[in-house]
Amino acid sequence: MRLQKILVAFAFVVATCKDHEVLSQRQFTSSEAAPRFMAIVTSKDGLILREKPQKSSQKLELIEFAQSVEIQPQKKPISETVDGISGEWLETHYSGSNGFIFSAYVRRFAEIAASVESLDEGRLYGVWQNQKFVDYTKKPVTQLNLKPNRQFQFTIFAGGDGGGFGTKSLEGTWRIENNQLILIESKTFQKIRYALFKQHLILAEEFPSAEHRIFLENFDAEYPGGLSR
Repeated sequence: MRLQKILVAFAFVVATCKDHEVLSQRQFTSSEAAPRFMAIVTSKDGLILREKPQKSSQKLELIEFAQSVEIQPQKKPISETVDGISGEWLETHYSGSNGFIFSAYVRRFAEIAASVESLDEGRLYGVWQNQKFVDYTKKPVTQLNLKPNRQFQFTIFAGGDGGGFGTKSLEGTWRIENNQLILIESKTFQKIRYALFKQHLILAEEFPSAEHRIFLENFDAEYPGGLSR
């Protein structure tokens, strides 16, 4: 019996060592080492989403000024000089299309945080909306109504299965904290943060968050940033 226990223990140690050997030899891929992050378009003329990581590639979409996009992990940086400016091509998903944008015209929120404007409650009252309009409905993709009673209504345009169209509305409360506008959804109490940058409400976020998902629809809706009067 004692010999049997020793053999079982020895087998366990060997198996554990083998598992450790496999784990220690495993290398993290570049996509794991470089997490997704949020970037804000800082070009007043907007930024072109291209099919491939080069200036001569086909244009897919124009991403408006102050809009936030989610940058995907980069497997291998692709550098280029465009109009005398050096940068890299970043992979992203926007308006139902996968493509690439040039890094010289986007910034993380932390890089422009010092340039945001002071928030005054009276200036926030009213309707803010996205600059992009949908051809079918002629309505904004996103529309935010900030009410004086500290309530908000957020209407997000959503595509649908089979080419259908519709909207999704969210309600909740809002407040100003640390010079940021914070929306709190009434059912889940999830939050989303904004700052005022060149008269646009931009997402004051560095990384994609599960809390954002309550503000998005399932059908290629964008992060609701770049809202203006």
